[in-house]
Amino acid sequence: MCPESTVAPRVALADGQGLGRLALHLVADEARTRGFAVLQASTTPGNKAAQALLSSLGAELIVEAASVEARLALR
Repeated sequence: MCPESTVAPRVALADGQGLGRLALHLVADEARTRGFAVLQASTTPGNKAAQALLSSLGAELIVEAASVEARLALR
């Protein structure tokens, strides 16, 4: 994977303001524009809010011992 195709932002945002949803929509739109077919994200098993958000956007969640991987098809 080349560096240009990897996005790993680490930003603390206020809960419940819709900023995470907005950010994911913006990232997904940009990824589609660049021709990507899948958006991947990773979170900790305890981050239920992130998991719920990703799931609500249609992401497939893969639960592992130390992380939860999310894959969102960009159609």
